[in-house]
Amino acid sequence: MYEHDMLLQQIRKSELDQELLFITQINQWEQDSIRIIQQATDKVRKYIQQKFDNNRNQINKIENELRLKRGIDDDHSEINIQQLIEQLKQLSSNIEINTPSINVINVRSISNIVAINSNEKFDQVHCNDIRIEENGLVAAHSNDKLEYCEVRGKNLYSTDIHRIKFTIEKMSNSNWIFIGIISQSTPLQSLSHSSPSFHGWTAGNRICLNSFDNENYGGYHDCKINNNDLIELLINCSNKKIQLLNKNTNRTNEIQVDIQKCPFPWQLHLNLVHYDDRVRLL
Repeated sequence: MYEHDMLLQQIRKSELDQELLFITQINQWEQDSIRIIQQATDKVRKYIQQKFDNNRNQINKIENELRLKRGIDDDHSEINIQQLIEQLKQLSSNIEINTPSINVINVRSISNIVAINSNEKFDQVHCNDIRIEENGLVAAHSNDKLEYCEVRGKNLYSTDIHRIKFTIEKMSNSNWIFIGIISQSTPLQSLSHSSPSFHGWTAGNRICLNSFDNENYGGYHDCKINNNDLIELLINCSNKKIQLLNKNTNRTNEIQVDIQKCPFPWQLHLNLVHYDDRVRLL
């Protein structure tokens, strides 16, 4: 056999071996991906089932109370019936508003493939320097002086992965809008961004951890937010971390949450300082 024939044979064998190796790796990746997706979908399926089971239990409880009250003919019972009817209306509204949607997102780890779109609303403020407008979708600083003021979201986060979309419609100084999470157990306060419980970012290039600003932490200088940028906050309770994604620049930054300093449940947290700074939930 000529030398070039032997060389061709070796090349062909090497190509076949490499092809087999790649195919084996792809097959293994496929099986691993299927297993991870099945685990994720099963987790979300259980979450949805529990949510609607809770709704059904509330409806049944109110129905039983209404049945009992109807058999009593007095003014007090009539008041109770009206209260129960109002509870039913509120429950109906909550079911319609808070039913989550689920879709696929692009994240670094395939284990995070499913996230729940949070129907978040601004709900609590530390002082009257922030106005909550448009049924909880907008938070706006209303004091013409420089005043720190905390605003929190309505939802509590303890399990699963949640996505909150928002845009900063107006900001005077990117280093003085604070975005992130805080433990529900932490009292509302003006300097909330200095609390050890707060984990998050400024709209500039700083990260707030353990009561300190960390400039350019994890390359965050590439994630600076401008007016009207579309921002996504990913709250990953499963892996105890949060992620900020600027959709306009496609830049992402991630923070690991210290669960000892920021115990569950978590809340969406903002702190606004400048007059007429405005943040809108989407």
